Amino acid sequence: MKAKTITYAVGLLLSVFLSQSAIGAERNLWFDPGKHIGIDKIKAGMKGYGLSIFYGTRIERFEVEVRDVIRNFEPKRDAILVYLSGQDLERTGVIQGMSGSPVYLQDPEDGKYKIAGAVAFGWSFSRPGPAICGVQPIEEMLAVPPEMNQKEILVRGDRSLFTQSLKTLAADRNASSVLMKDFNRFFMAGISKDIPDRKINSTSDAGRRTMGLVPLATPLGVSGISSSTFTKLSSILSPFNMTLMKTGSGTASGTTDEKSAAANTLETAGVLAVPIVSGDMSLAAIGTVTDVFNDKVWGFGHSFFAQGPMELPIAAGRIHAIIPSMDSAFKLGSPFEPIGTLYSDQNTAVAGSIGPVPKLSPITIKVNFDGEIKTYHYDMAMHEQLTPLLAMVCVQSSVVCNKELPELHTVRYSGSIDFGKQGTIEFANVSSNMSLGMVLADVAEPVEMMMNNEFQRIKFQKIDLNIEIVPQSLIAVIKQARL
Repeated sequence: MKAKTITYAVGLLLSVFLSQSAIGAERNLWFDPGKHIGIDKIKAGMKGYGLSIFYGTRIERFEVEVRDVIRNFEPKRDAILVYLSGQDLERTGVIQGMSGSPVYLQDPEDGKYKIAGAVAFGWSFSRPGPAICGVQPIEEMLAVPPEMNQKEILVRGDRSLFTQSLKTLAADRNASSVLMKDFNRFFMAGISKDIPDRKINSTSDAGRRTMGLVPLATPLGVSGISSSTFTKLSSILSPFNMTLMKTGSGTASGTTDEKSAAANTLETAGVLAVPIVSGDMSLAAIGTVTDVFNDKVWGFGHSFFAQGPMELPIAAGRIHAIIPSMDSAFKLGSPFEPIGTLYSDQNTAVAGSIGPVPKLSPITIKVNFDGEIKTYHYDMAMHEQLTPLLAMVCVQSSVVCNKELPELHTVRYSGSIDFGKQGTIEFANVSSNMSLGMVLADVAEPVEMMMNNEFQRIKFQKIDLNIEIVPQSLIAVIKQARL
């Protein structure tokens, strides 16, 4: 009996050892001791350098000095605290868009400079000045899978972004009661489970209210959007650690030689762009590539939306300028054409592969604004939380791109949303003096529910929408009734 117990104990210990070894092997699958330096070798006082793009497509060097290693910065994860200098960083401070910029330190064993991690963290309330930042260790970043996850996790997403976005974009005293009735319709059916007034929660939002070291905000370059819509979208995305900026052009320009050389590849320290909308409006996140192995790419050093598995286009890009700000300087940039797919979005990095590009879904909106007719075309990437929001933004911006709705107005609209094999939803309605709330809800609510349902994620194939704006109130009033 005793021998059996000993055998069982040894077997149990061996199985635990092997499972831990397997986990370690998986986590270090992409870690190359000849190219990367582990955090266990990093000490205070070490000096090295970093790489990033500050203008155009040219990769430039800045200097790095390690101040300390912050143990257990996050559960089971460390961070490296560094000073940055050069490239005017002493004046601007750490720049939004530098997220992912690789940091190189000298390996004491062989004297070679290797990637230690990526610029990733800063202080939300730090004014421009000495550039002190946190570096995400490369081991943590390389643990993020750069390939497609075949297992789709069907969990109902957080609707707080969607509900808050709808109320913000359709902000109108008269429209609010109609929107609340529309929400209640879905609550009664048991479809929507979040209350509309729920406040958006995020670690970045908490970071903005404290003096903590938080992930650097991600710049989102946008063009082809009205000023009023820009202001609303900026307020919606700000709590999610995203800084909206007008770029003025959909895709990056530059010399022919520059574009041909830079646009067709993603290289270490180059721009890592995530274009989500293209066409008459464009929107793309701007960060930096940390490391490339064959066709595999890692960047940012923190999450984009912390969604986990995803499929978004990725592209190289161009930096137009560094824009100084009393809050935080940021890179003004634009993407080139997509050349790959972002497959993973986790707290320590985003990762993907160069190659096939995700299919985009077209949105066509025809607007008749008091006899002036214009048609707008957009192509949308699929993201469970951003796509419903940006579909509303496309509608809003298309209608008010030239002028805002008059105080007295009537909105007539009809449209269809094609969900492929699952069928097509058709809708039509009329509202007076209710702003665009009803049309925004009718477009975005089906998209959000289908993309976030608990049984199968359904992406729309295309959206067609016709909107007519009449500058008068078409309301009938009952003045008297008799029995």
